[in-house]
Amino acid sequence: MNAADVVETLPTAQPGDGALSAVRVVARHGLPGLVRTEERGEVVGCVSVVGPLRVALPRCLWNEPRLARVIDEGHTDRITATLTGARVGDAVGVPGARPLGRRDREGAV
Repeated sequence: MNAADVVETLPTAQPGDGALSAVRVVARHGLPGLVRTEERGEVVGCVSVVGPLRVALPRCLWNEPRLARVIDEGHTDRITATLTGARVGDAVGVPGARPLGRRDREGAV
Protein backbone atom coordinates (compact mmCIF):
# COMPACT_ATOMS: atom_id res chain seq x y z
CA MET A 1 0.00 0.00 0.00
CA ASN A 2 1.23 3.47 -0.88
CA ALA A 3 0.46 6.77 0.81
CA ALA A 4 -1.39 7.81 -2.34
CA ASP A 5 -3.85 4.97 -1.69
CA VAL A 6 -5.05 6.53 1.56
CA VAL A 7 -4.75 10.25 0.82
CA GLU A 8 -7.98 12.15 1.19
CA THR A 9 -8.61 15.74 0.14
CA LEU A 10 -10.26 17.66 2.96
CA PRO A 11 -12.25 20.88 2.74
CA THR A 12 -10.30 23.95 3.83
CA ALA A 13 -11.11 27.39 5.19
CA GLN A 14 -9.16 30.60 4.78
CA PRO A 15 -9.52 33.65 7.05
CA GLY A 16 -11.39 35.55 4.32
CA ASP A 17 -13.94 32.79 3.68
CA GLY A 18 -17.50 33.31 4.83
CA ALA A 19 -18.30 31.86 8.26
CA LEU A 20 -21.74 30.68 7.11
CA SER A 21 -20.19 28.88 4.17
CA ALA A 22 -17.69 27.16 6.50
CA VAL A 23 -20.50 26.01 8.81
CA ARG A 24 -22.42 24.63 5.83
CA VAL A 25 -19.37 22.69 4.58
CA VAL A 26 -18.83 21.18 8.04
CA ALA A 27 -22.51 20.18 8.27
CA ARG A 28 -22.67 18.81 4.73
CA HIS A 29 -19.62 16.58 5.19
CA GLY A 30 -20.25 15.66 8.83
CA LEU A 31 -16.80 16.91 9.85
CA PRO A 32 -15.55 18.02 13.26
CA GLY A 33 -13.97 21.07 11.60
CA LEU A 34 -11.96 22.33 8.63
CA VAL A 35 -8.29 22.52 7.74
CA ARG A 36 -7.25 26.18 8.00
CA THR A 37 -5.00 27.54 5.27
CA GLU A 38 -3.52 30.90 4.45
CA GLU A 39 -4.17 32.63 1.12
CA ARG A 40 -1.24 30.79 -0.51
CA GLY A 41 -2.75 27.42 0.49
CA GLU A 42 -0.27 26.67 3.28
CA VAL A 43 -1.85 24.66 6.11
CA VAL A 44 -1.65 26.62 9.36
CA GLY A 45 -4.08 24.77 11.62
CA CYS A 46 -7.65 23.66 12.06
CA VAL A 47 -10.94 25.43 12.60
CA SER A 48 -13.30 23.51 14.87
CA VAL A 49 -16.97 23.23 14.08
CA VAL A 50 -17.63 25.66 16.92
CA GLY A 51 -15.09 28.24 15.68
CA PRO A 52 -17.16 30.00 13.00
CA LEU A 53 -20.29 29.75 15.17
CA ARG A 54 -18.61 31.74 17.96
CA VAL A 55 -19.17 34.87 15.89
CA ALA A 56 -22.93 34.47 16.38
CA LEU A 57 -23.50 32.29 19.44
CA PRO A 58 -23.88 33.66 22.96
CA ARG A 59 -20.73 33.15 25.04
CA CYS A 60 -22.54 30.71 27.35
CA LEU A 61 -22.72 28.21 24.45
CA TRP A 62 -19.07 28.46 23.36
CA ASN A 63 -17.78 25.85 25.76
CA GLU A 64 -20.96 23.87 26.28
CA PRO A 65 -21.99 22.60 22.83
CA ARG A 66 -24.62 20.35 24.41
CA LEU A 67 -26.60 23.51 25.23
CA ALA A 68 -27.07 24.07 21.50
CA ARG A 69 -30.17 21.87 21.77
CA VAL A 70 -31.99 24.78 23.42
CA ILE A 71 -31.73 26.93 20.27
CA ASP A 72 -35.07 27.08 18.48
CA GLU A 73 -35.76 27.86 14.83
CA GLY A 74 -36.23 31.59 15.43
CA HIS A 75 -32.81 31.84 17.04
CA THR A 76 -31.32 29.78 14.23
CA ASP A 77 -32.54 32.38 11.73
CA ARG A 78 -30.85 35.15 13.75
CA ILE A 79 -27.62 33.18 14.02
CA THR A 80 -27.66 32.60 10.26
CA ALA A 81 -28.20 36.31 9.64
CA THR A 82 -25.23 37.16 11.87
CA LEU A 83 -23.00 34.61 10.13
CA THR A 84 -23.92 35.96 6.70
CA GLY A 85 -21.52 38.91 6.98
CA ALA A 86 -18.87 37.22 9.14
CA ARG A 87 -15.57 35.70 8.01
CA VAL A 88 -13.75 32.63 9.31
CA GLY A 89 -10.91 34.92 10.41
CA ASP A 90 -13.32 36.73 12.74
CA ALA A 91 -13.65 33.56 14.81
CA VAL A 92 -10.09 32.26 14.80
CA GLY A 93 -8.34 32.77 18.10
CA VAL A 94 -11.37 34.11 19.96
CA PRO A 95 -10.21 34.92 23.50
CA GLY A 96 -12.02 33.25 26.39
CA ALA A 97 -12.80 30.03 24.59
CA ARG A 98 -11.31 26.79 25.84
CA PRO A 99 -10.62 23.80 23.60
CA LEU A 100 -13.09 20.98 23.97
CA GLY A 101 -11.80 18.13 26.10
CA ARG A 102 -12.42 14.44 25.61
CA ARG A 103 -15.39 14.49 27.98
CA ASP A 104 -17.06 17.24 25.91
CA ARG A 105 -16.55 15.39 22.62
CA GLU A 106 -17.97 12.16 24.03
CA GLY A 107 -20.97 13.91 25.53
CA ALA A 108 -20.22 12.93 29.12
CA VAL A 109 -21.42 15.17 31.91
